[in-house]
Amino acid sequence: MKSRRPLKSAAGMGALVLTTAMAVVIPAPAAHAAPACNTGQWRSTGMSDWRWVYYPTYNGSLNCELRQGARGSAVVALQDALRRCYDQQQVAWPFDGIFGINTLSALKNAQTWERDVFGEPIAVDGVYGPKTNAAMLWPYHSGQGVIYTYKCFDP
Repeated sequence: MKSRRPLKSAAGMGALVLTTAMAVVIPAPAAHAAPACNTGQWRSTGMSDWRWVYYPTYNGSLNCELRQGARGSAVVALQDALRRCYDQQQVAWPFDGIFGINTLSALKNAQTWERDVFGEPIAVDGVYGPKTNAAMLWPYHSGQGVIYTYKCFDP
């Protein structure tokens, strides 16, 4: 029996070492991702001539994401900006509201041109999120509904 006790202790120590080693390799939880944009929303640019921009939003917040496979009015808002402000002709016309391969390609093209507020390039990942939103140009519409296809707004 005396010979069994050291074996149990060694086994217990092995489990302790294994548990400690596992704790070291467990990665930190992923950063909280922005929710998926669920609608397009008109917002004023704040300029005195009543210019309006149609943005993708999540329940009114600009802090949202769009990825390939997304559908709806939020995608239409993104497609509108990509076609009008970045001349991305591969985006379907009329806008179909489907974030497919053409919208993905157009978004990546636009991301290659844009910089963040510090002048650094933004990620060219084909994901529309808060950083891409802040860097993109957006077509603005007057209060009379006229679309200025040649002028885009930089928030």
